[in-house]
Amino acid sequence: MVVRLQIATRISNWIYTYSSIFMVYSLHRRHCLQIFQKMRTLFFAGISIALSIFSSCRNEKKEFVELKPDLVEKNNLKQKSANFIVNEIDSLFENGILLKKSYPSMSTCGGGVTGYYYNNELKLIDSKYNAELGFSSKKVYWSGNKILKIKYRQYFAQWRKYDKKYPHEKFEFDPNKMTYSDTIYKITFGDKNVFQKIASNKIISTKTDPKMIEELTNCGKRMKAELETLNESR
Repeated sequence: MVVRLQIATRISNWIYTYSSIFMVYSLHRRHCLQIFQKMRTLFFAGISIALSIFSSCRNEKKEFVELKPDLVEKNNLKQKSANFIVNEIDSLFENGILLKKSYPSMSTCGGGVTGYYYNNELKLIDSKYNAELGFSSKKVYWSGNKILKIKYRQYFAQWRKYDKKYPHEKFEFDPNKMTYSDTIYKITFGDKNVFQKIASNKIISTKTDPKMIEELTNCGKRMKAELETLNESR
């Protein structure tokens, strides 16, 4: 009887001990599971945020890349608009619709100067400076007080070539044997100026010449001011 009681007590203690262990383990396991679940939630939340940031960066990069063609297209449209107005002015000039006004004196930078007007607004300045052999000319296209385009032509005698081929010690001067250089500069103004140097009907350079552009622009403004004195004298 005592032995059975002892055995029962041991079994009871064993059950109590292992039950306690199992309960502690269960609680510990449940706690670990909760921690794991929280870590997993934070992990996936971190991945989600990272993916969102990455996607946003990609979109920003894409938008930045896609803006460049838009800006180029906008500049091209402005350039086309300037050329369109220039073509309109040429058409009005060729059809004799523009009113012609000549400056009576020699311009300080352009030689003989003529202004062409439409509805009392200056559209074109045509100037020419004659040398002994050759000439230079300028055409300046206007929209209000803004220069749209300048065409500058240099047609000059090639004295060096002539002297080399026909030295004056052996030959008398013959203007019929003279050769000439014919160079045209076209400058179209816009957000980005377009510069063209043309010879023999071919574009030989597009490298901008800032000094020439400044000189031609200043000359165009000076000729415009000279023409405006025609209205003041009336």
